[in-house]
Amino acid sequence: ALSRSRRLLKADSPQQHGFWRYVISSLTSRWRLVWDLMGSFFLFLDLVMIPMQAFREHLNNESTPLLTLAYATSCYWSGDLALSFFVGYHVKGVVEMRPWHIAAHYLRTWFILDCSLVTVDWCFIFMGLGQQASAFRTGKTMSRCMRVLRLLRIVKMHSVVSDIMERIRSEYMRTVFQICTLVFFIVIVNHISACAWYGLSYLVPADENTWVKTFLREDDTLSYRYATSLHWSLTQFTPAGMEVYAKNELERVYSVCLLLFALITFSSFVSSITNLMNHLRSINAQRLEQQKKLRLYLFQHGISSLLVNRVWHYLHHREVLNSVRTRTKEADVPVLTLLPASMRAELRHEAFSVELKQHPFFFLYGFAEPG
Repeated sequence: ALSRSRRLLKADSPQQHGFWRYVISSLTSRWRLVWDLMGSFFLFLDLVMIPMQAFREHLNNESTPLLTLAYATSCYWSGDLALSFFVGYHVKGVVEMRPWHIAAHYLRTWFILDCSLVTVDWCFIFMGLGQQASAFRTGKTMSRCMRVLRLLRIVKMHSVVSDIMERIRSEYMRTVFQICTLVFFIVIVNHISACAWYGLSYLVPADENTWVKTFLREDDTLSYRYATSLHWSLTQFTPAGMEVYAKNELERVYSVCLLLFALITFSSFVSSITNLMNHLRSINAQRLEQQKKLRLYLFQHGISSLLVNRVWHYLHHREVLNSVRTRTKEADVPVLTLLPASMRAELRHEAFSVELKQHPFFFLYGFAEPG
């Protein structure tokens, strides 16, 4: 039976051999997760800084910190372009690790977009270095518009978030992570809408009145201008008001469109967060109810503080032990029956091989025929 399980879990599992086994990496490897988290950080910087170009007259893009971030971002995505040829991918539950198949798959999917975006990144940097020439100024203006294409990388964040979710085993922490993700999305949407609201002032004729000319002064700082725009954006998503309002047709149309967007999406996000908060409470509802009854019992019977502390510490210790010892059986998960036999065999092998190898016979057998 053990040999049959080994044959099943080897079936339909393309693996790399020789030199390539040290080069090709799995999507779920730890170093790949760290690399993807670095990519998420650079994506977050793009989400913040690219919309902030609406404040370009008050934002010094040639400052040393911003130039350093631009170089670091371009270097990272250039490295990611090369490393993507050495990362396996999933095909119907099987991890494809053969180098030529990985390269062909990447060339068919993300390569063209990634290569284009990396080219745009470096062009933007080199155009910025030649800003003294008028021709380069024109190219820099075009590249500023093309930088928006870098936000297409946000699509990749979905796989990173999914990978993080799969690694979180606590249902409580998974729920907290989902709530944080929704809140982050709401903040980013308001950030983008605030920057777009300020950027509308560049799209109208110079002689036309705008909210920037009406409600802001020439000596107002960048932080005050951004805070005012963000305040206005937040009022569109919540039942609140402020003194800033549209002063021309374009701003009025944008306000109406944003209100309709907020009406549809914000209520959905609020209900999702509410459901997650209720789920968070239900996870510990039974335990909290028992703690409430115990606390009431100890108080009504005048138990001393020393004994109360001993009781709580002991119960906490038992709770930790029970959470470790309690295991979910395969029969308790009906969805596992949908998996192919080879994958179920692989699951059983990883689940029970550690315990089986405690016996000398199975330890030697596993050493003689690994994997």
